[in-house]
Amino acid sequence: MPTTKLSPSDQMWSDKEAAAFLGVSCVTVRRLRYRGVLPYRKVGAAVRIPRSAVLAYGAPQTNDGAA
Repeated sequence: MPTTKLSPSDQMWSDKEAAAFLGVSCVTVRRLRYRGVLPYRKVGAAVRIPRSAVLAYGAPQTNDGAA
């Protein structure tokens, strides 16, 4: 799991926005949050996920030359 530095100016996305970007359901995004894969913050009653964390999770993984 990649670690993601959170910037104070980082755009925050809702579960729905993160799910649309990743091409998964909102339930999947919630599961990723609960497992600690996607960091999140509570803003009042709303849950927000840093855009940088979603981009890092959705980035293609490399195999380091493995065939």
